[in-house]
Amino acid sequence: MASDDSTKTTTEEDFTHDNYGILPLIQPKEKCDHELFPVCDINETLTKQTIWVRGRLHTSRGKGKQCFIVIRHQSATIQAFICVNENVSKPMVKLA
Repeated sequence: MASDDSTKTTTEEDFTHDNYGILPLIQPKEKCDHELFPVCDINETLTKQTIWVRGRLHTSRGKGKQCFIVIRHQSATIQAFICVNENVSKPMVKLA
């Protein structure tokens, strides 16, 4: 019974559960409603903007409520930082 209570509490705390998870592969025949930026096209002009990135997770290193990730596409890489805030839940960071 204790595990049921902890699962229920975790689900209630995860207000972002619809924004992440294991998703199906995006096929080229499907049309996305958002623009995907290849990793090689990301530069300083996109600072402080929310964008969708086309790439794969190369490495991730999490500690507590934050996580550093490296996203790779072909030979280009970028590093990103994820931390718990009003838009990101702790389970979302743990999945990364």
